[in-house]
Amino acid sequence: AVAFSKLFLPMKGPKAVHPLPLTRPSDVFLVGVPGSGTTWLSHIMHGLRSDGSMSFEDILQVVAWWETLGFANTLAAQSLSPRLFFSHRFFGGLPSNVRYVVLMREPLQ
Repeated sequence: AVAFSKLFLPMKGPKAVHPLPLTRPSDVFLVGVPGSGTTWLSHIMHGLRSDGSMSFEDILQVVAWWETLGFANTLAAQSLSPRLFFSHRFFGGLPSNVRYVVLMREPLQ
């Protein structure tokens, strides 16, 4: 058996073009395994922080995907507070000075 924490090691790949942003204590990371509903959760959290505004074409315009921040400047649209990020990583590859919403799912579904 593989330890759960070993499944979510920091990813390696091409070098980022932009440095990762400095995190703030008010930042919120929405974390869950692929297929657990992180996109759905992103819509809910953005709706809560924007008084229900859904004036965007793609959720990635208003909630940044942490793994892509070094490759595209998706942080520019984050004018609301708290800033929201979503990720499929757990702990090892994420900042420690932020708040987390961890999405769990019934594994047999």
